Amino acid sequence: MHVDVVGSGPRLVLVHGSGGNAGWPAQRQLAERFTLVMPTRTGYPPNPPLERIDFDVQAGELLEVLEPGDHLFGHSYGGIVALLAATSADLRSLAVSEPPAFGVAAEHPAVAELVGKMAPLWPTDLEPEPFLRTFVERIGAGLTTRRLR
Repeated sequence: MHVDVVGSGPRLVLVHGSGGNAGWPAQRQLAERFTLVMPTRTGYPPNPPLERIDFDVQAGELLEVLEPGDHLFGHSYGGIVALLAATSADLRSLAVSEPPAFGVAAEHPAVAELVGKMAPLWPTDLEPEPFLRTFVERIGAGLTTRRLR
């Protein structure tokens, strides 16, 4: 698994969602106070592509990156990976944003409909920007983008 590390201070591990690791540009200023550890989940460039993403496997891979006392943050599907890894990690803190934990409400008609719309997106060989446009369209949200670097 590819891992970028910048900054100094207590470790803050940032786990990306399905859009891939765009380098966390808005969070880079935190490197003034934290050591930012930014793994790129397997299946996302520059790692080799995978036919199927397995969150349990990725949680195990994340455990290899985590150190006792880390702060852990996961976004979207990275939040699911972070939640799974946190059950076996000695963390200082855990925060997640928008973890799509659809399994807890799988029988709800709105959840089942959304899961049906989203399932064809994985696995994907789309570049990040077309993937994000399709993803956001299917969840029914607007999208304003900047060129990802």
